[in-house]
Amino acid sequence: MVQSIGRVNKYTDTDLNRFAEDLNRDGICVIRGLFDQELISEWAKAFENLFRERQNQPGGLAPREIARYYLTLPWVSPFANVEVFANPVIMGVLERVFFQEYVMVQLGVDSPSTRFGLSGNPPGLSPFVFRSNSNATLRPCS
Repeated sequence: MVQSIGRVNKYTDTDLNRFAEDLNRDGICVIRGLFDQELISEWAKAFENLFRERQNQPGGLAPREIARYYLTLPWVSPFANVEVFANPVIMGVLERVFFQEYVMVQLGVDSPSTRFGLSGNPPGLSPFVFRSNSNATLRPCS
């Protein structure tokens, strides 16, 4: 049995296999309840502050479309959090999808600037992207 760091939620090998199947089939998988609300709230507050700061800097946000931006998150607290980037549930899914060695290429958010506040996505929807030679992307959420 696999479990998330510091959480009561437990995920079985069957769950991890299903997440990996979703990721392989759809290019995305949603792992509901993986992160506790306190962590999500901490990230949301830090993200809002970072977004505002970068929004006021030339080149601080990478434009995607109209009112849509990409923001690389700095590798500092609260974003550089082992409970997120080395989460055993996430790692379990990655090991099933990326049979070769993989690298976390960056910690970033692709989000619109309105609808859900500054981030555009419910907090934690797409905090980071893992890639290998496949086209699969893993995006854990709260």
